[in-house]
Amino acid sequence: MSDGLRVLATVSAAAMLMLSAGPARSDVIDVVVDARLPWIGFVNVFAVPTAPGTDRGDYVEGLFLGTDIAQVPAVFSAGALVVGPNDRVGGAPPGDPYWWQPDGQGGYQPNKVLESNVYVDEGFSGVDLSGQTVRFSGQTLSQSLPAGYTAYAWIRDFAPGYTVQRDQVIVPLVAGLPFEALMNTSGDGVVQYGLAVFGPNADPAPLVPGQVVSVSAVPEPGTSAMWLAGTLALFGLTRRTRRA
Repeated sequence: MSDGLRVLATVSAAAMLMLSAGPARSDVIDVVVDARLPWIGFVNVFAVPTAPGTDRGDYVEGLFLGTDIAQVPAVFSAGALVVGPNDRVGGAPPGDPYWWQPDGQGGYQPNKVLESNVYVDEGFSGVDLSGQTVRFSGQTLSQSLPAGYTAYAWIRDFAPGYTVQRDQVIVPLVAGLPFEALMNTSGDGVVQYGLAVFGPNADPAPLVPGQVVSVSAVPEPGTSAMWLAGTLALFGLTRRTRRA
């Protein structure tokens, strides 16, 4: 991660969380994974890094996907948000030199690094978070992404018009553990919170069911079945898109 990112350690226990945004105390606004709010997809595209030990190269572009979060790809299943590696943007078939480069063995390897985001933006949701202490928390039901991919929850604070990202807090998503991100936001900016899957642009061919991260607001009985259903739904979307 770059030096500008602040990584918060995962917490070892979680209190009961609300099912929608709302203040738990007068000085903190609690937000959680809530399917009733409008979630947005956005992909940040980076060059493949050339310096050893770095996880991304120069920033290339941002792709706004709107509220069709299946493009991320992401899907809500029984209250859980399931997110997988991005095989829609720059996915199969390989060959486009913008997305793919020869691997020296007659095939191709990814030519871009993607941060695939699904998030709530206060400008779309109508939930005013500016000038507040915002706490985004929940439960990571599963995290079984392929090698080379990571997942994290985050809060971001932008200047008006999204001209500058003023601050960002991220926290890794660890299977079976709760997470919590906390930020004191600016009074005149735009606040977002959400999840990201980070890694190379993915060829859907080698992806299999279960290579996802699944997050909910509150752990409940039957969560294993819940995230499995979401995994299969997400995998089905991928396969249908590939055949189209």
